[in-house]
Amino acid sequence: MADEENHPPSSTLDLEVNLPGLFRPEFSVDNRQEAEKIAYSSDFSLISCSEEVVYGDEDKDAPITKIRDARPHQDSPLTEDDAASFFHKKGFCLFPQNTKVKRWNEDYLKGMMFGSDITKVYSPELESIIRNYLLPEYHVISVDCPPAVLRRGPSSRNNFYGTGVHQDYGLSLEDYKNNLKAYDFSGQAAKEVQKKFDSDQVVNPLRSKPLAVCDPAFVANGDTVHTALDAKSVGGLKGKQTDQMALKYSPQQQWYYYPNMTDDEVLVFKQFEVWKDDSMDKREALPVRGVFHTAFVDPNTPEGSPPRQSTECRVQVFIGKRKEEDAAEEKWTPPAPLWPKDGSEWGMLALDMGSIGMIFAVVWSECPAIPSYLAFVYSFAIVGMLAGLIKFQYSLGREGNTKRYPCAQSISSILGMTQVALVPRCPKEFDGVHNSVNADRAARAFVGMVRQQISVVRPVLTDTAGDGGGDGGAVEQYDEPSCPFTEKGYSSTMEEMTNNNTPNNSNHNPLLLLYLHSPLHNQGTQFIHNFLCHPQLLKLLNDNTENGVVKCFGASVHSADGQRLRDMMEVTSFPFMALLSVKSSSSSSSNNTNNNISMELLLRLESTQLFTIQPSQITTYLNTAITRHAQIIAEETARRLQREEDARLREEQNREYQEALLADQMREMERNERNERERREREEEEERERLVLMKEQSRLEDARRILELSGGEPDVGTKVGVARMRFTLPNGKKVDRRFHSSDTVEVLRAFLTLHLEESGVEIKNFGLSTSFPKKTFGEEDNTLTLEEAGLAPQAVVMVQDLDA
Repeated sequence: MADEENHPPSSTLDLEVNLPGLFRPEFSVDNRQEAEKIAYSSDFSLISCSEEVVYGDEDKDAPITKIRDARPHQDSPLTEDDAASFFHKKGFCLFPQNTKVKRWNEDYLKGMMFGSDITKVYSPELESIIRNYLLPEYHVISVDCPPAVLRRGPSSRNNFYGTGVHQDYGLSLEDYKNNLKAYDFSGQAAKEVQKKFDSDQVVNPLRSKPLAVCDPAFVANGDTVHTALDAKSVGGLKGKQTDQMALKYSPQQQWYYYPNMTDDEVLVFKQFEVWKDDSMDKREALPVRGVFHTAFVDPNTPEGSPPRQSTECRVQVFIGKRKEEDAAEEKWTPPAPLWPKDGSEWGMLALDMGSIGMIFAVVWSECPAIPSYLAFVYSFAIVGMLAGLIKFQYSLGREGNTKRYPCAQSISSILGMTQVALVPRCPKEFDGVHNSVNADRAARAFVGMVRQQISVVRPVLTDTAGDGGGDGGAVEQYDEPSCPFTEKGYSSTMEEMTNNNTPNNSNHNPLLLLYLHSPLHNQGTQFIHNFLCHPQLLKLLNDNTENGVVKCFGASVHSADGQRLRDMMEVTSFPFMALLSVKSSSSSSSNNTNNNISMELLLRLESTQLFTIQPSQITTYLNTAITRHAQIIAEETARRLQREEDARLREEQNREYQEALLADQMREMERNERNERERREREEEEERERLVLMKEQSRLEDARRILELSGGEPDVGTKVGVARMRFTLPNGKKVDRRFHSSDTVEVLRAFLTLHLEESGVEIKNFGLSTSFPKKTFGEEDNTLTLEEAGLAPQAVVMVQDLDA
């Protein structure tokens, strides 16, 4: 064992705790019969034992076990390859996994019969981890994932934790099969394991659950204890016991745990491992490969923390021979199911099946809503056959399926082209809901039927005068009334009504007279003949249609619009007539035909109601409803105009108030701006004065420094190296002073600066010049000595005020 394995790095999260369920080191069992006396309940509490062999929670001599933080042993950040490497080294690892499971199914029977996220989502995820990362170098024969998981924590079916050091499957193959028999009354699962084991190479059940795990490399076979679990207490068969392993305490054992696990991490470890070259008879000769584990109390857990919620999945893996090096690099992808796997694909499947059925109904029947018997049989039979092929259309495009099912791919392509070829033949009256042309055609067909009945009735006599009088015979002339029903489809009619449905329109909130006709009703045509074509009713409808008060729409229930209106109005018998008030509204109601249209039912007549009254009574009912509606509209219009007038007055008052408020705000703003401007000007003036004063003080300080450096005025008795200067000021005053011949012109300027300041002469900027010879001294002459400037041994210098 490497040094880093014997002395793993320490962590601030390492713990020292009393692990529950550890056997005392002196315990020994000579045979299986004696071991069967040691059994545990579902929460791993000891329920039968011939002596005290397990350390209890209150035993003072209970050993303290160090549990190491396993995270420092794996590289950070957590990656799949590093986790797999750690798994091969230790037998367990923390694997990064962001699962897409939404519902964790715990019902095994439900999962086997109907499937769940465990079989559809979680099992392929685990199989991908096993094949691509944990066992990439082997040919994996099969990965058997259960249809459900074990959940631990409150509100779960297994509301207990595995508290007690244990290993669930024993050491030998017989131990493993005995565990399966404890839960399977048929014994088929154990037989299947033996069959696969005989034909392949190894079986590795893996499970994931956050808890403390023990490195099997530091567990000796002599430290293991063969125990049993009462199968009935965990959902197994009555009278059966499982083959499990417990552990005696040893200071050589190395325990690990992963603190602060998150939802995108999964703990993977080996529960059981057996190879064909292992001894099949003596358990004592088998090495310990499974990971002993237990739930334990973390002393660092904050008080009041919620109970742990975890999910556990036990996976059985059969692997074959090792792969070649090039084959080991290939990634395994889970095969996609042939049947749709999510809601959107199921919806598309249903849509395809329905569209195929309607294609044949439309092709072989003039009435799509009620196809002929032969068309119905054809449609049903063909949809049943094509349903088995349509499923390939949504699955063959997934990765890996094209190569697995090449024949089905070809059939799917042909099916898709067939559907595209049949679609142009499909639209007839049935898709009038979304096709205005076909809807208008159905409306014109209904209007044509009504006009035919109007021409048969011939109700209006307009002239009986003879031709030129005399004995000529009387000539009867009939003025055939127009049909009040519109020739546009329902959607176009509603759009036209809502476009004119504005508050400024005199026909605000128009009425819709709706009539639904059933050709199969034996009295439908009779009602049109006797009632709809009655002179009073036709006159009422035509007059109100012409002035835009009423819009009449009729449809056969065999058309798309008719079916739509039948469902919307919940009509169960025919004929049907209703008067509705159409309003533009963004709200929805049960009678909505569009998102921005609402309708109010004013009058409803159907079936026997229509045949028990006279046509004149129907006219009276309609006229009363129309008149009452007109009164309501007039009242609403008056209220609306009053509201608009009140709103206009409030708006004017608000506008005047806002204008006055804005004027006050502008004046206040101007006053603030003026004050701010004056304040800034004062500050700028004070700043300028301060800068001038500082500049003047700096000028005087520089002059004093220059005079001090020149050594001051020479003594009166000094004759050599002395230059006598007479300065003539602008005000005519004369100033005499002696200087050293080595002094510069700058010393003269320094003397004059201080003299003018002390004398109170307001001259800041001055120039120097001589008359004989005439010469002016500028700033560039400041470095000249008096001797070089021709001012020694004596000179008269004129001082000019340059700012004057």
